[in-house]
Amino acid sequence: MSGMTREEIIAMMQECAAKLGHAPSQTELRKETGIMPWLVSKTFGTYGRALKACGLERTGSGYTVDRRTMFVAWAETVRKLGKMPTA
Repeated sequence: MSGMTREEIIAMMQECAAKLGHAPSQTELRKETGIMPWLVSKTFGTYGRALKACGLERTGSGYTVDRRTMFVAWAETVRKLGKMPTA
């Protein structure tokens, strides 16, 4: 696995995401493809940069959310509740 090109890693990450139905975590990526985290770091610098190069995005703790995405989520919550959320 250490002789993989940037393009091969991107293709495998995208294939893994398609199989899982979401952007894979580093653990999922390793389990599904055998790509080790150190190879991703060596090739892209960070896992976040690798995801960006693949056109993928993860959410949750530690991941930033752009303002538009946050606003859309807030607006959906307002519509769902029928009022402005209090917290």
